[in-house]
This record gives sequence, structure tokens and C-alpha cells, in this order.
Amino acid sequence: MQWRTGRGDVLLKGSRRAGGAAVGTVVAGLAAGAFGPRSDLCVVLIFTALALATWLRELSYAYWRGV
Repeated sequence: MQWRTGRGDVLLKGSRRAGGAAVGTVVAGLAAGAFGPRSDLCVVLIFTALALATWLRELSYAYWRGV
């Protein structure tokens, strides 16, 4: 049995993804403005976020893809 999604489900999921991308872009822009160019701390924070995301993905895929 294959589960089928309706148009409403697809629209809701798409709007959540677009909203999440917009919020993420704003947060990243604000965070980038808090550091000077070529900041070592900024690079460390980027790799820390990637490591945390990878670790959370191992716990549950829902953390990685966003529910």
C-alpha cells in the first residue's frame, strides 16, 4: 500500500520549508554580521553547527530534515 499526499499536504510542507529557509537565511545573515571578515571564531561555529547537525541526524532523521 502506497501512501499518497494531497495537494494540501504538499503545499503545507513546501511553505514550511520555504519559511524555514527564510528564517535560516535571516539568522545566518545576522550571525555573519556579528563577526569580522576572516574570523576564526566564525569558522569554528560553522563546523560546530555541522557536527551537531550530523550527530542529531544519527539520533533521529527528523532533526536533520525538520519536521
